[in-house]
Amino acid sequence: MMKQILKQVILMIQFYTRIPIPVSLHVTEKDFAKGVAYAPVAGALIGLICTFCFWAAFRIGNVFFAAAIYFAVYAVITGCLHIDGLGDTFDGLFSNQSKERMLEIMRDSRIGINGLAAVLFLILINIGAVTSIEDQALYRVLFCLPVIGRFGSLCSCFFGKYAREGSGTGRAFFDGCGWPQLVIGAVITLLLCGYFLGLWVLFYLGAVVLMNAAFCQWITEKIGGMTGDTSGAACELSQTLFLVLVLLIG
Repeated sequence: MMKQILKQVILMIQFYTRIPIPVSLHVTEKDFAKGVAYAPVAGALIGLICTFCFWAAFRIGNVFFAAAIYFAVYAVITGCLHIDGLGDTFDGLFSNQSKERMLEIMRDSRIGINGLAAVLFLILINIGAVTSIEDQALYRVLFCLPVIGRFGSLCSCFFGKYAREGSGTGRAFFDGCGWPQLVIGAVITLLLCGYFLGLWVLFYLGAVVLMNAAFCQWITEKIGGMTGDTSGAACELSQTLFLVLVLLIG
């Protein structure tokens, strides 16, 4: 049991990050389906590294410089996986094309004006929020940010159904994500973030769940379901929602 859990944790770190782990795993679609529950663990590792880089940058510059470094390191560690998904999602959804054409556009590796605008504005909002959060809460929020983002991605897999035809890793995430994965992911997120955020963590996670339920419904109405790109967008939007809520609550 523990060996299987460790395997799935390593798989999620390898999938969600570019951190080199010299372990060769024999995995199946079932491992991806069940392993998505441990996505917040990968988020914790991302958060730890990015927060340390923020701390180091803050020692030689101001908070704006440190925030820029934080999100630059975040992009490198994740390989822009979810950022790319955000851009592709907005390129497709705001193309005013048919469902089939939207899915084709989202598969295109090139970024369009809608995707570029979405990525730029989201990064600006994130940096603006980070530079506005009170100092005593800032490091706790920065650590929890990628954890809650990966929980948001997990929620999108739970609420969504896969839009594309055929099998593959993307379908495994959506078809295999049920109540056990959501509950395990929520418990892990609570354990990782509860100490830093207190009881407010319940409010933040509730908001992320509701946002992803609405987001998945909207996407499904547009293209008939979710994709890996839209799940990536859900991750990024969940993180921005968290930052904005922290800022509003103070």
